[in-house]
Formats: sequence, structure tokens, C-alpha cells
Amino acid sequence: MKSVRKYLDRVKGILLLLFTLLSCTEPESVVPEDYTYPAYFGSLAWHPDGVWLAAIHSDSVSHHDSANVKSKFTGVWLINTTSSEKIPLLMNVSHPAWSSDGKWLAFVQSGNIHKVRIDSIDEGILDSNSFAQLTNSYVNTLPTWGNTDEFIYYDTDRGSTYYTIWKMNSSGIQLHNLCHNCDSLGFGDVRSPSTNGNGESIVHIRYTNDTDFPEIFTMSEMGEDVQRLTSDDDSDLYPKISNSNDKILWSSNRGGGWALWLMDIDGGNVRQISPDNGVAGAWSPDDNKIAYVLHSTSKAVYGNGEIWIMDADGRNRSRLTFIG
Repeated sequence: MKSVRKYLDRVKGILLLLFTLLSCTEPESVVPEDYTYPAYFGSLAWHPDGVWLAAIHSDSVSHHDSANVKSKFTGVWLINTTSSEKIPLLMNVSHPAWSSDGKWLAFVQSGNIHKVRIDSIDEGILDSNSFAQLTNSYVNTLPTWGNTDEFIYYDTDRGSTYYTIWKMNSSGIQLHNLCHNCDSLGFGDVRSPSTNGNGESIVHIRYTNDTDFPEIFTMSEMGEDVQRLTSDDDSDLYPKISNSNDKILWSSNRGGGWALWLMDIDGGNVRQISPDNGVAGAWSPDDNKIAYVLHSTSKAVYGNGEIWIMDADGRNRSRLTFIG
């Protein structure tokens, strides 16, 4: 029975990973035909100014020449964490990631990583001349900035049987595979990097030869000094390192249902901090708050998650958005 449970739990973990990637990358292909917009939220990224969140979202927007003519806008929106105001920013993209100075946004479109400069975060104005495509082949996703914004880390199926983590400079050159020998070491996919402007540690997930589930690891910015932090019969996904490099936030079903969990950078002091069905956590710049998406089990609707904010210890939870 335990082997059957392990198999089913791994399938659930894989489906969650695929659901997140597919729902954010190609939202048109997975939304039911009878779905009524606005749709809910995912892929949160807190801007360094502490006021705005980037999130994947869908809603109708008015045309410039007629307030009565509306069209669907699916992609990155800005959500004000004080007023709940929302501003459409980038259409048909996914996986937003802010540079540490907040001047650049990396994102994924059609399986490649791009970046754009932000002229005004408060007004949602982009520098249209700054758009740059940084990758041009394979499947590349989940970008994260590190090392004072000089480098971008991401996961890709480039040059390996499995997905692995690569780094490139912010111009898309000087590519380096951080897991060039993972196949020979018995690792499967090595994915979902998370780092910050300090660039001291890269938190990520790995499938190993001794478990059926993704586990959380850390490594240096060059792929060395690999440390395993979790080892259990549950799925551990989407780790996010704090800006102070001392804590890790991640999604797991180790409590029976999917929720956000927290641990110290060395793997100690593990505890659940969100209610069940709370996922997609994002640290505030000062690490005092965590934004997350809370899904309702009472609605059999695709992507029925609203944004909530709580203290970093899980207390003082408050709802930010009210779509449904």
C-alpha cells in the first residue's frame, strides 16, 4: 500500500508542476470553454518597492478609443498590496521575476526567457525599446535574478536528458550549465531555481535515485557545494529563498493537502505556515510578509485562487483580492 501511495503522490506532484507551467504559459489552451473572466491569480512576484505584486491574471480591459469595447487581457498584472488596484502590464507571458533594483522584469513567452525595463511601476509603463529575448532554443522557464542582477538562473532542457538549471548573464550570453554531471550522479530533473541579489545560495528541487518525489536542495552560484534539505515521501515544489538568505518557503503536500511550508536555510525548523490550499508564495522585500494564492475547495472552477498576505510566521492573514 505504501508503494501505491508513493506512486499516486508522485503523480499528483507531477500534475501540479505541469498544471502551473501550462496554465501560466498557454492559458488559452487550458481554460474551459464556459469559463467567464476575470480569472484568478498565480505566479506571484513581489516588487522591491514593497508596494506592487506581479501576478499572472486574466480580466477584461477597455480599448483606448472606446470604454464600451473590452477585450481579454491574460498575462502579467500589477496588484497594489495596499489598495488592491490592478494594472495590466504584459500580455500572453508567464513567470514574472523582478531584478533586485526593480528596474527590470524577466518573464517567459513561448518557451523562451525575455526581459523588459520598467519606466514607471506606479503607472505600469514599460520601455518599449528595451524588450530583449535572452534565449532562443529549447524550453526555458522559471527565471530568477541573482548576483546583483548580473546573472539570471533558469531551468531548461538544453543539453541534457533531463531539465537542469543554467545561468546566463543578463544579456543572454555566457551560458553555464550548473548541473553538467547530474546524469552520472543519479539525479533526474534539477529545476525551479530561486536566488536573490546576494547570490549566495541557489535553492532548487531535484529528483534523486532514492526517492519518487522532488526534494529541496541548495547549491552555490557555480553549482557546487550541493546540500540536500528534505527527504520524505511527499512532493516539495517551488522553493523560494528569503532576501536575507536565511529561510526557504515552498509548497508541499506533506501535511495531507497542498500548503506553504517554511524552514531555515539549513533544513531545520520545518513548519506549515499557510492554511491548506495556500500555494505560490512570494516574499516581501523586507521578508516580513508573504503573499500567496489561496484556492477554494468549494468551487470546482479552474484556477480559483485569490491573493492573500500574511506575516512571515503565518499570522495575521488578510485577503487582498476579491474576484469571486
